[in-house]
Amino acid sequence: MPQKQYKGESLIRVILENLIEFMGGHVTVRDLTPEQLTCLAGGSRLKTESVSYGKREDQTRKERARKLLFEAIVDLGLVPILWYSLSQQRHHFLSEEFSEANSGGGGLKLLALLFDGNHECFLKITEFLAQACTREKYMSLLPAFEEVFTMFKPALAFLVIRHGLMPYGRAMSAAARAAATAATTESGGTSIQLVLPQVEVDTQKDLERVVRLYQPKPLEEYGLSMQFYVTFWRLSLQDIFMPTEGYEKSTGQINTTIRQIEMNKFKMERDKDYAHNRDYKNLKKEGLRLKDFHNKLKEEQLLHKLNHEKVLARLELEKDQWFRKPGPTATSAFVSEMLCPRVLTSYSDAMFCCRFVRLLIKLKTPGFQLLDFYNCWTIMLTQNIRCCSEREAQIFGVFLREMMAYIYSLRKSEKIYEAEMKDNPCFHRNYYEEPANAAVVEFAKYTDISKGHAKWEGRIYKAVRQGLDSEDWMEKRNVLLLLSQSCESFPIVDKYGKLILQCAENMRDKEEMSDIKTLAMSLCVKLKVCSAHWVDKQPESDKAAERKDQSSSGKEPRSRHGTGVKNPLAMVGTSAAASSQAPAPASKATSSQAPRNGDANGGGEKRPREEVGDGREPKYGKESKEAKDKEGKAKSRDRTEPKVPKEARDPKESRGSEKDAGPKRALDRGVREKDRDRAKSAGDKDNGSAGAASLKDAAGRGSAAGSGNSVVINLDERSEKRQRRSERDGDSHGAAAPAPAHSDRYSSRHGSSSSARNALAAPDAGSSSRTVTSGSGHDHSVRRSSAHAAGSARHEHRSRR
Repeated sequence: MPQKQYKGESLIRVILENLIEFMGGHVTVRDLTPEQLTCLAGGSRLKTESVSYGKREDQTRKERARKLLFEAIVDLGLVPILWYSLSQQRHHFLSEEFSEANSGGGGLKLLALLFDGNHECFLKITEFLAQACTREKYMSLLPAFEEVFTMFKPALAFLVIRHGLMPYGRAMSAAARAAATAATTESGGTSIQLVLPQVEVDTQKDLERVVRLYQPKPLEEYGLSMQFYVTFWRLSLQDIFMPTEGYEKSTGQINTTIRQIEMNKFKMERDKDYAHNRDYKNLKKEGLRLKDFHNKLKEEQLLHKLNHEKVLARLELEKDQWFRKPGPTATSAFVSEMLCPRVLTSYSDAMFCCRFVRLLIKLKTPGFQLLDFYNCWTIMLTQNIRCCSEREAQIFGVFLREMMAYIYSLRKSEKIYEAEMKDNPCFHRNYYEEPANAAVVEFAKYTDISKGHAKWEGRIYKAVRQGLDSEDWMEKRNVLLLLSQSCESFPIVDKYGKLILQCAENMRDKEEMSDIKTLAMSLCVKLKVCSAHWVDKQPESDKAAERKDQSSSGKEPRSRHGTGVKNPLAMVGTSAAASSQAPAPASKATSSQAPRNGDANGGGEKRPREEVGDGREPKYGKESKEAKDKEGKAKSRDRTEPKVPKEARDPKESRGSEKDAGPKRALDRGVREKDRDRAKSAGDKDNGSAGAASLKDAAGRGSAAGSGNSVVINLDERSEKRQRRSERDGDSHGAAAPAPAHSDRYSSRHGSSSSARNALAAPDAGSSSRTVTSGSGHDHSVRRSSAHAAGSARHEHRSRR
């Protein structure tokens, strides 16, 4: 049949996939669990058992149907034609002709779906042929090696050829394995030369010749051997890993089912005619089938274990010849030429790459350095995240999870790391061509692994973040699928985990596409569950200090009128206004207080609250710039004065103007004391009511303006102190004369001045001589203009006369 009839025919591909699945018994599961991925390393029976559910089919019927389908394909000569058709279809999807025809909206999505479908069909055909016939029969169906490498890239070409090559551990007899083990134990190295069958020698030479034709540069120039390259590609996951837990779990489930069947049979045997019961016959037949499957599964496990031991023994003999020139160049070539092409081929190949790296560490391979290897692949392989299909994104997520899980296991405990590192050249900090001859060999420390783990996660996070922030639907979906597979091991550092979780929550809340929202919601749940195991978490003390720094550096809450009061003690002005409404005692010393905001008419009309709403005050009413010395200087306050709380902080505008008014405030302290004594001796009993009203007005406007000069009134205590002081001094003064006109203008212009100046203005307005001190204490100096000082002196002279 001509090959051109199969070129690009998707309908034939769909029919073939369904035939292989339903007639050939090849079950495909798209979303595999970690346990099912581990079982991929087993034989065909373990794979079937791991993905089966419900009642198991009869293996005899399945094998008969598989054999009929295989014979039909082989008799028609369709094996090479199907491979060629799939390769041509693959090239057609990647051609410029297809891209131009589908360059509109959704073209990239269509390309990814078609490409993944083509690749899955290729994997199904190859796996079906490998399971349906022997190795020799499969090798006879293969085209020549040159033709296979012409149709496919090296990763897929080796996947086609691998099932027809001789088993890698076949050359290792029991005597050879014992000699290799003894030589390794005694001398730490091996010098035994394997005697391979002539058929395998010829096959390997032919394969190496073809491989060199498709390599741009010989591997020896990179520091790797061709033997290492061919060994990597011809091995499979079943060769290097033994899924013991998978076999034990499967056999345990089968034994449980067999016991349940025996119990049901025992209950049915109580009836007389149980031998003719159809249900009893079915149970008996099912029990026999399960016992047969259990025996074959145990046999498969033993054969797998034997092959695994042979492979490890041969690898132990050949490991010294792999890295000929250890160095960064050889490590980079290992990642780019071997790992990178194979990791995205299938789930089995992704698991193989992870297990092969662990095998190199277990074998203590000389020339392989763990730290440099992780530096290379976190830089090179993460570039595939933005240029992969949906299937490849999930596969890469599995690879990422397994690779980072190993590093996470090393940094869990320093004892675990020390046991793994002991006498292992893979943990060297530097490259050594001959470590035995080196003077000092430096090993990587536990802290190096911890720091490296954080650095590697940072690199992967940068690559992932580009996809999360992208506007393309396919990029966002692929990254979410990748993170859903790797969230158990990446992200595991607290810093990057929180950042990825924040991005996922934003996509969940703001994304319009329903599938993206669903994936983001699922990822958020998984990340929150895994957050309990994140490492490098910030201590609680550091978090509290960080929150404290943020609160102190942020903007302070402003008051209702924008004065910026942040001290709650500033509200004491309201209580002072309330206390001024109570009836004042009849004592002379407790008559009233002067208005704080400087109304010269003795507590007349109040200033509107809106006038101080912008937080601006005259420059003479500001507190001192030396606020830190306030508490120390307050200790020298007159003992007759009450203690007042710390005043509230002034607004930014007031503090800014304070610097300009600072030099004008420095007056002699003796003048201030003299003014206070003069104000104390100018009290009047008849002006008590006016003083109380002025006190109420001063307290109310002080609360509205928020100037920071709070007034605290304790009438009972101050009355007693005033009375004792009057009796001690023996001075008795008359009523004060009316205030001059200039005092009214001065007070109205400087209504927000300090309470010390208001106390001087109180006698001029006909108020009581009771002293009101500001919340700032003695560190605030009194400033008066020359005209006001002269007027006060004349008033004092008249009152004394």
